[in-house]
Amino acid sequence: MPIELNRTRIIGKGKKPAPASAGNHFYFEEIALQAEFGLRAYGEIRDRIDRGDKDLSSFAFCQLLLGSAAIVSKILFPSSTRGAAKSRGQRLRSALAVGGDTLVSARRARNYVEHFDERLDEHLFGRDGVLIHRVVIETWESVATLDDGRVLSARAIQALEISTRTLVLLDERLSLDQLASDLTRIRDAARLAASSA
Repeated sequence: MPIELNRTRIIGKGKKPAPASAGNHFYFEEIALQAEFGLRAYGEIRDRIDRGDKDLSSFAFCQLLLGSAAIVSKILFPSSTRGAAKSRGQRLRSALAVGGDTLVSARRARNYVEHFDERLDEHLFGRDGVLIHRVVIETWESVATLDDGRVLSARAIQALEISTRTLVLLDERLSLDQLASDLTRIRDAARLAASSA
């Protein structure tokens, strides 16, 4: 039996070339869905922090939040500055009223995800001090006292600072509250645009 679908769920039907804007609805839906995934992960992180849970499994939700934000950023701010990707990014940003200074937190999340391996190499082999794998901590300090009394500079692959709901990503700080606010705004704009596309 064939799959029954609403026509808004289909792309590429027919033989005529579609205008570039024909895919906007699908991009709007994907942006809204990815933002929603990220916001659900943020809710889990916030709930765990509120319960005082310092379990490292919180980082699974951090990864989902970072990855979802990175996908939203990639759709709206494509790496390629040529051709279809460039025009798609411009077209979608215009339709969603996303300016160049908007979604900075999502672009920072994307940068962390896309360049994780290079930055890890730099921090493992090109810096003094200690590198902490992952830690959930009340307040992050950039110095650590070792069990032998030495005090060294400290960085973390990821540290979840629960007092401020901030994710420390090597040498950067990313406010999870700001990222959630950005994702909420873009999700709502994408839902509205999808309903009228």
